[in-house]
Amino acid sequence: MTALDAAADGDPTGLCRGLMNVVALLSAAGVSRALLYAAGQQRLLQYPGDEKAAGPQSIDEALGRLASASLLTFSTDRSTVAVHRLTMRVAVERQAQDGTLAGLGAGVAALLAAVTQSLAEPWQNRTAARDAIQQIMALHEHLAPNLNQQDAPVSETLLRLRSWVIWCLDELGGSFAQAIEYGQDLVADCKQVLGDTHPDTLAARHHLAAAYRDAGRLDEAIPLFERTLADR
Repeated sequence: MTALDAAADGDPTGLCRGLMNVVALLSAAGVSRALLYAAGQQRLLQYPGDEKAAGPQSIDEALGRLASASLLTFSTDRSTVAVHRLTMRVAVERQAQDGTLAGLGAGVAALLAAVTQSLAEPWQNRTAARDAIQQIMALHEHLAPNLNQQDAPVSETLLRLRSWVIWCLDELGGSFAQAIEYGQDLVADCKQVLGDTHPDTLAARHHLAAAYRDAGRLDEAIPLFERTLADR
């Protein structure tokens, strides 16, 4: 990460390192500048203790600095930025080593939770809904191997976000196989972390049963619906 250190040294915005840390937790396919602007407003890009929100102009300046150092690339329409997977992995490992990963992960999870709340009818904005799905699954992929028992609040937030993903995939239609695959993993993780009858586990089981139903797999949907109802 010598290139990042060089870009961060003398960075007038003070945002280069924070931007790389946030982008590294999200999708390698790209992160919208709008989401990064929201992260700046939530003070996820700044140094710890800096209470001032980062505005779009400062964020764009830092993104330009990182692009000039070949640490990220802009999409053709410049609406999203992407970072190479190896660079992302190194950034995540650095955060895990210095003990900042869970804290930043919690902040990013809260940001994505706010995004999901704005998508109560995901079919009305399919592009935004599918991007939220992609970002949530990427955040889980990056965080899960590095969390431990003391990070339980972050783990539980991730479980709720993943439950929204299953529901959203089912609502959007056409992704039932993916919803079932994700749902099976989610239910297993909920049972392990929360127990078999926790409300979040029951919600995940309900969403999985709905995905089975909509995929035409009624032999699996009906018993799961019945068991979930009984446990409620």
